[in-house]
Amino acid sequence: MEQSSPESQQLFKKAKEVVFRSLKYRPRSVFELQKKLREKGFPDPVIEETIRYFKTSGLIDDRQFSIGWTRSRLGKPLGLRRIKQELKHKGIDTELIDHAVETATDLYNEADAVRSIILKRKNKYRGLDRQTVRRRLFGYLSRRGFQTQTIIKELNQVVK
Repeated sequence: MEQSSPESQQLFKKAKEVVFRSLKYRPRSVFELQKKLREKGFPDPVIEETIRYFKTSGLIDDRQFSIGWTRSRLGKPLGLRRIKQELKHKGIDTELIDHAVETATDLYNEADAVRSIILKRKNKYRGLDRQTVRRRLFGYLSRRGFQTQTIIKELNQVVK
């Protein structure tokens, strides 16, 4: 740190502990860690120095975080729209989001994911009329971030 006063060194040490504790549970974006440190009352110079320390050490990297987050969320499965929204909420830059989605979706087929969910969930609606089943499945898939046209296409093929 620029000012090596004992107080600033102590704050830096405490800020590092907060970040280490946060990273113990799951990877975090720079924005999430900055927000956490602000909530804990650390001054901006300490936050900047702490983030710089963790970036330099390779323990935080928004590019890797966004790719990992995307892969993880595709496994749920969630749609790309929702994943992009989540990453945006976590403070990830649009360019990094696009790169993560492009990188993580090489083997991803949204239509297959939608079809799989429909086949798993349609039995829950046994005994309901066709329109109600379609409406409920559409709502569920839409909330999970799948594209409208993909949902409609798969519903037309599976729910007859």
